[in-house]
Amino acid sequence: MKEIKIGTTGTAELTVEYKDTAAALGEGLPEVFGTPYMVNLMEAAGIDALKDFIEEGEGSVGAAINTSHVSASPIGSHIRATATVKEVKGKLINFDVKAYDDEGLIGEGEHLRAVIKKEGFNKSVADKKARIGK
Repeated sequence: MKEIKIGTTGTAELTVEYKDTAAALGEGLPEVFGTPYMVNLMEAAGIDALKDFIEEGEGSVGAAINTSHVSASPIGSHIRATATVKEVKGKLINFDVKAYDDEGLIGEGEHLRAVIKKEGFNKSVADKKARIGK
């Protein structure tokens, strides 16, 4: 992993479709941008922030996220998430994350990603899969 600079920012964007709504998750829920999709977009912004620092054979995985979703966004809204590096401790990168729609802030929080060596990570996943018989 190359040295990651504090303040590095990544982004991810989408336009809300029905598949991105709370309604798509369950009957009776509103047709507004769903929190799981906001979290996904925030993680994608973190991945984008790391793209120039991850080296061959490495990747990153989400380790923690703590967010609030403070405003509803209807279908057709343009959503933009940002992730800004605020701390690096070895292989752990902590981000401030925010999401906005056309009218302003809709969510914010913190996201932690871990840089992994793909070969070792994939081996541990394969070993676990073998242990549980899947």
